[in-house]
Amino acid sequence: MTDPTCALCGNPTSTKCGACESTTYSRYYCSKDCQVKDWPDHKTECKEHQILYLEKPLKRIAEIVQQAYYDFRMNTWDTPITRVVEGDSVLILQDELLRDEEKFFVKFPGHLTESERTKKTMLCSWIYKETTAWMYNLILGLVKGLDVKLEEATVDLGTISRMVTAFTPVGDRHDNWPDYFHNVLFVSSTKPKKKWVIDMAGAQYGIYNAFWDWTDYKTYYGVKVQAAYPFGTNRDLLKERAKARGNPFMTFGVVGIVAAQLDVAIEKWVESRGMSLAQMIALDEDAYEEAKKSLLESMDSAVSSYVATNDFDAEFKAAKDYERMNPGRSGIECQAIDAVFYKGR
Repeated sequence: MTDPTCALCGNPTSTKCGACESTTYSRYYCSKDCQVKDWPDHKTECKEHQILYLEKPLKRIAEIVQQAYYDFRMNTWDTPITRVVEGDSVLILQDELLRDEEKFFVKFPGHLTESERTKKTMLCSWIYKETTAWMYNLILGLVKGLDVKLEEATVDLGTISRMVTAFTPVGDRHDNWPDYFHNVLFVSSTKPKKKWVIDMAGAQYGIYNAFWDWTDYKTYYGVKVQAAYPFGTNRDLLKERAKARGNPFMTFGVVGIVAAQLDVAIEKWVESRGMSLAQMIALDEDAYEEAKKSLLESMDSAVSSYVATNDFDAEFKAAKDYERMNPGRSGIECQAIDAVFYKGR
């Protein structure tokens, strides 16, 4: 291996460009003067390497949190479905009446389709702010040490690859597009100046990749940003919604209780492995894949075991009774909660 030399004058040196050095790339200079003179030629390449250096861990984070959400949603499935009709641009679901069920959490009807993509679409259908709310601490641990800013963004998708239509037993039809907004995670870097998107629930619109360059995402799907809030806003909102009676208490309160088991599982995993989530992201490929698999299995096992051994029948019955006695009231309560929550934000 030859000794490093200055990129401008060729003199021997060991000083690197601090902005873009990594384990796979470095540009050397013998003096500040040489570095300044070389900057016009190095500027573009420097930014490209900074972006690549950030994108590798961010891609890993995106794939982990997306799969973790799929697993969590499968374990907390609450919508009985009797039939699935698959089309290229539309997925049709036939619902049962949830209030006729005795159990809030029911088995995910994966047997209704052999398509893994369709299963992912089902898991994400009508999911909005839940992704970053329930995955909050997982995301926080994974990004620790990265110089990035996180925002929870409400977006309007102008075009999609696939939509979902659900029919109730009484004939009501519900489409998840175009009258619904979508929620994604913005990840922004100042050095280099760059923005990405992590879309955990995009499968409901035929968007299966979790990690995107913001410009590409915006262009492909005709995205208009409605609002962007600091990371953690969705978690705080759902905690407030959980105070409403009826269905919101189950959807946000009980599911939030189950989501807390993710944090317990993560703490145990970190302790047993002797490494942080951020350290896991930096592992070489083979070690990373093994650790990722172990982490996901730990979270999945913790949630499935908790759901299997805890009975929410009384809470579910109370919620159904409230909805039956006060039709539409819980929705009004949630609207009032949202109005107070977002006032001044």
